[in-house]
Amino acid sequence: MSKTVRFQVPALLATLAVLALGTMLLPRDSAAQSGATMNGHAVAADFLAYWQAHGGLAINGYPITDEAIEVSQTDGKSYATQWFERARYERHPENPPASRVLLGLLGVEYSQGKSFAPASSQVSNATTTYFAATNHSLSNDGAPFLSYWKAGGGLAQFGYPLSEPLQEVSTDGNTYTVQYFERQRFEYHPEQSNPQYRVLLGLLGVQLYQQRNATPTPGQPSGPPPTGTPVPATTPAPTIPSGGGPTPTYGGG
Repeated sequence: MSKTVRFQVPALLATLAVLALGTMLLPRDSAAQSGATMNGHAVAADFLAYWQAHGGLAINGYPITDEAIEVSQTDGKSYATQWFERARYERHPENPPASRVLLGLLGVEYSQGKSFAPASSQVSNATTTYFAATNHSLSNDGAPFLSYWKAGGGLAQFGYPLSEPLQEVSTDGNTYTVQYFERQRFEYHPEQSNPQYRVLLGLLGVQLYQQRNATPTPGQPSGPPPTGTPVPATTPAPTIPSGGGPTPTYGGG
């Protein structure tokens, strides 16, 4: 009897080891666990956490696609990608955990073919920040773009300026002061009575996606004007489960 027990114990341990190894080898999409659904599109846990931590609805908008593998125009490699109204998320598993979710350069891609005049001055001062990386500046002169840029996430969220403020006709047929950044376009709407709504973000995610693909599922209204949403004191968000570059020297503003 004791000999039988001695043979059964090693066999049982071997079986458990095989089962444990099999479990370890099973493919796991841990990033997709504990995500949420917004605007009819599933958002994986890591994308959701980034969305919540970086401005939520006001800065990124609603998702307009599901996650899919796309080839990056930046490096030609394929990444898990999801489009939002104002951003495109890319998962880079080769990066450290804090940098695995990166934003696509929507401003760079959307403004291809446009010609922008350089900054008139290459010096930062009390009201203007000059960026040598792109030879453009950012200030509150004429439109409070510098304050908005700093409050909404700065370089990591919007990137460097690609243009100086300029006049551009919007999709609503009106002309606004706008400024392009690597990942966004700022619009100044002085007609808004509430100062909080005078700087709005363009829907570059929607516009660029429509240029390349079929029309995405329309998102829910994201702000009073159709062209964007301001950075509110408290970022609104739907009820859902919780889940760069060098820093420039700022002037005042």
